[in-house]
Amino acid sequence: MKTSNPQLRKLLRGIGLNIKRLREQSKLTQEQLDGRGFSTRWCQYIEAGRRNINVSTLLKLAKALRVPVSELFKGL
Repeated sequence: MKTSNPQLRKLLRGIGLNIKRLREQSKLTQEQLDGRGFSTRWCQYIEAGRRNINVSTLLKLAKALRVPVSELFKGL
């Protein structure tokens, strides 16, 4: 995803870092999330902040990580 909006880039990067942190805290690999409906490549893009995420995807991801969706926004 290419965007000229620096605020959006910063937000997506922050969400991606939170997802990575939560995944690692849960002792899950990107490959294990693949088994929960998220491809490894997609996880790489999300964690790097290179993909925009819609609300339904955020909800599914929070469920896969077994955290409230608010945790994905923690510290942002």
